[in-house]
Amino acid sequence: FAVTRSMQHVLYVACLTETDVTIHVNPHLNLSCRLPVTHPQTSNTTTTKLTLQSPWNEAQYGHATTLDMRAQGLLLAIGTNTGHVLLYDIKETGIFLKLTIPPPPQAANNPVTFL
Repeated sequence: FAVTRSMQHVLYVACLTETDVTIHVNPHLNLSCRLPVTHPQTSNTTTTKLTLQSPWNEAQYGHATTLDMRAQGLLLAIGTNTGHVLLYDIKETGIFLKLTIPPPPQAANNPVTFL
């Protein structure tokens, strides 16, 4: 789960599962632990939902475990349990794979250590 805001005051909220990511643009959120005195008026703005344009390749990359998002460059980074890092472009039509960084090399029988 990541939240970022662009210079144009657009709110991006990214949600991650082991095999998928979804970005909501300008979601309407009511976050409170109290019941409202009156029901909040819903915004007239529409929420856009962006998804990966290519299905997640679990066999090749493993499970997605972490993400970070930078709205200024409309860039999404996803790290996996196998050490891969995938960089995506966020566009109005979806989320497109831009670059794949392979896991670091490891010696035989030595686990990869991340700092």
